[in-house]
Amino acid sequence: MKRVFEQSVIRYCIVQGEEEVKTERRASMFFFRLASSLALLLVTTTELFALLFSLNNRILNVAS
Repeated sequence: MKRVFEQSVIRYCIVQGEEEVKTERRASMFFFRLASSLALLLVTTTELFALLFSLNNRILNVAS
């Protein structure tokens, strides 16, 4: 009886450990996706401002 109890406790601990690893992986994937999305947003915004600045310079050159 004691051995069966010990085995069930060991199985429970293994399952709990696997669930914790899955949760950690999900959390790290979430933060990785969030960081990559923010980086993409930053690059896109920078490119947009560079394009607007370039167009503004062209308009000023044509006007003068």
